[in-house]
Amino acid sequence: MIKVGIVGGESKVANELIALLLIHPDVELSFVESTANAGEELVTVHKSLVGDTELTFMDHLLLDEIDLLYVCLEKGKAKAFIKNTLFPVQLKIIDLSGDFKQEQVANKFIYGLPELNRREICHGSFVANPGALASSIVLTLLPLAKHLLLKDIIALETKVGAMVCMLEGIDPSSLLAEQNEKSTRAVFKKTLLKEVEQSILHFQKDFKAKVQLDLLPSKIGRSISTTLVMKSEKSLEELYQLYSDYYATDSFVYLTDYTVDEQQAVYTNKFVMHLQKNGDELCITSSMDGVLKGTCGQAIHNMNLLFNLEESVGLRLKGVMY
Repeated sequence: MIKVGIVGGESKVANELIALLLIHPDVELSFVESTANAGEELVTVHKSLVGDTELTFMDHLLLDEIDLLYVCLEKGKAKAFIKNTLFPVQLKIIDLSGDFKQEQVANKFIYGLPELNRREICHGSFVANPGALASSIVLTLLPLAKHLLLKDIIALETKVGAMVCMLEGIDPSSLLAEQNEKSTRAVFKKTLLKEVEQSILHFQKDFKAKVQLDLLPSKIGRSISTTLVMKSEKSLEELYQLYSDYYATDSFVYLTDYTVDEQQAVYTNKFVMHLQKNGDELCITSSMDGVLKGTCGQAIHNMNLLFNLEESVGLRLKGVMY
């Protein structure tokens, strides 16, 4: 059994993560840290866990007793926590705060998008969970980047549910109106595009295409749906083969022959895509659950890779669309 601890256990992201860990057959949840709620049952904060656990919050860390630590602290606090904490040599860490997503020379964390860095994650110890919105965009672009096909102008429209906005730290109401260049939304978009670009550059080193990104609200709280439009000389059959080959070994990426519905992947760890061509114009629509595939499900996926488990263990989840 993998013994797991959580720091920042009172957070919204911890709520979903705890629920997934409790049903994982290879995990023992050893402790959940929250100084402000120490001694209280988890269910006092995370109401949806009623009947699932009798664990109480702790105000200290039992790092010598676990194999993996999930860091669910607010953005900006994880770096200081990790810098000021002495960790056992064998301990693995998955960070969900977002503090280590930007790849830098001094950053020991692997960017935790399994479809991009599976091999590195399998042999690693420190993983930085990607952002949910970046994951949606990058998964749509990766096969094109691998074949150096991202050129000229790439138009992206991403619809984001309110729950995902909350996890990403962006006000949902800011998606309803144009904002100035110094607004929270504008700053978020710049950071988001930097995260997307670093993934593309893994394959397409000369990437200089102009990316036009529009963020819009979705009525479905957990959903992220992205539409990509760009020019492509390749036939639809060639593009489908290109995407099928790239994602052939992935557990959660699916190509469909029909239009993707925003609700299609909700409450699952699936990423669903549909490709179509109109003349030389390529249009790709995709959908995923931003709280699962984009965040906590991805964190479980990364844990499975770190400990050499079958990738879909604990993530065979039933959707709600009929």
